Amino acid sequence: MYTLSKQLYNRAKKAGKTGEGLPWLRLAVKKETGGIVSTGRHIVKFIEDRLVEGRDYHTGKARKEVEYIFEENGEKKRYRVPVLDKEGNLHYFIRRMAEFSYGDTLGLEMKNRNNRNVVEFIRYNNNGENQQPLGTPFSEEEIPIIDDIPEDLPADSE
Repeated sequence: MYTLSKQLYNRAKKAGKTGEGLPWLRLAVKKETGGIVSTGRHIVKFIEDRLVEGRDYHTGKARKEVEYIFEENGEKKRYRVPVLDKEGNLHYFIRRMAEFSYGDTLGLEMKNRNNRNVVEFIRYNNNGENQQPLGTPFSEEEIPIIDDIPEDLPADSE
């Protein structure tokens, strides 16, 4: 027997009225001893992306972020990255996602490269068979420096 709170929550969740929004796509989880551990490869379908207002979790300052909507096992999930990285360049995740179109199937997996956690992208064809990994942001290619990103980019509100 469920509690009244659990029953109300389940009804609200079915109706999409919990106020929580879409669940997050979690590519890694924190370890109790510190650091993070990958949750493995996630096979997802790219549904949409949009510019949103977010907060830097280190400083608490507002910043522009791109929110991606993916579908994993029939459930829509979201994943966010800042538009610019710490050095002021276009974030590598956005650069890699520019290689995909809406409806494409891809594999995302958190990997440790050069003592940095990065997402590896793997393209899948229409038959669900994986193709070659697309590489990581630490390949020989240079990430372009973006100096002219306008401050007043439109953002969708949540």
